[in-house]
Amino acid sequence: MKSFLLTSVFLLGVSSLALSKPVITPVHPESLLVSLPVVPSDWKLLSSSASNELMGSGEPVTIATRRYEILFEDKSVEPPLVKKLLLKLVAMDVASRTETVETFRSQLSLAGQGEDGRRKIDFGSGVLGALRIPSEGIIKCNALCGDRLALQIEMQGANEKEFVSVFKALDFANLSALARRLPDSLNSSGRFTLFIVDELNPKKNRSYQVGTVDFSTEVMESRKNSATP
Repeated sequence: MKSFLLTSVFLLGVSSLALSKPVITPVHPESLLVSLPVVPSDWKLLSSSASNELMGSGEPVTIATRRYEILFEDKSVEPPLVKKLLLKLVAMDVASRTETVETFRSQLSLAGQGEDGRRKIDFGSGVLGALRIPSEGIIKCNALCGDRLALQIEMQGANEKEFVSVFKALDFANLSALARRLPDSLNSSGRFTLFIVDELNPKKNRSYQVGTVDFSTEVMESRKNSATP
C-alpha cells in the first residue's frame, strides 16, 4: 500500500516517536481519492489507493495515488503510431505540513528562471504546476491546488507535447472543490486513527491507531525529575 515515492518534496517519516502538538486532522483518504482528477473513460486504471501517514514530526497527512495506462496515437508519423504511456497521479492533503506547500510555491515562482529546466504549466481550475524532464521519456510535475493540496504528476513514455495533450484531458474541478472545503479540526491528543483504502481491492481496507511521544524539553525534564528517588 505504500505506493507513494519518498521524494525530496514529499519526505515522509512514519514513526511513533514524534513531537506531540496540536495539528490539523487531514481529509479522510477516501474523500481525497474520489476527488482526484477525472480522466477519459478509455484510460486503463492500474491501481487506486489512499492512506493516512504520520510524518516523523508527528503531523498526519493523507496521500492518494492512481496509476493509468494510456494508449496515445501519434499522428505525426505515417502510418500513425500507437504509444503506451504510463501516468501516475499523487495528491496529498498536507494539513499542518505547510513546509511542503512552501516548497511547491518556491518551485512555481522559480520555474523558467533558472537552469533546472522547470517550466510553468496551468492545468485549469486553479491548479498550477512546474514541470521538468529529468530524463528522456519521463516527465514530472509538482503542482498546487489551493493552500493544502499538493500534487505530483509523472508520465513515462511521453514527450512534452504528448504530456500537455494528455493533461488537457484531465478535469481538476473535483479537486478544486475539495480544496475549498477541507476540514480544519485540530488534534492535540497525540493519538491518530489512520486509514488505508484500496479502491480495486476493498478487502485490503483497514484502520489502525498510532500515538506520538512528546520529546519536548519540558516533558523530558519532568520525566527525569519524577524518576529521581
